[in-house]
Amino acid sequence: MAEVAISYIAHFFSHCNLLVQILQSSKEITGSLSKVLVKKSTQIADKPIFQGLTKHSQSTNCK
Repeated sequence: MAEVAISYIAHFFSHCNLLVQILQSSKEITGSLSKVLVKKSTQIADKPIFQGLTKHSQSTNCK
């Protein structure tokens, strides 16, 4: 009985460890994704058409 309990606990912890690894890797993935998105959005914001739109919305007080 004790062996079964120990193997069950070991099995559970191996799953926990796997979950932790998945969570850490997903954090890294979302971190790099957000960096890419920020980079892309700043590239878009630097485009003259977008700058014109923001100037227009500022001058007409669009909110």
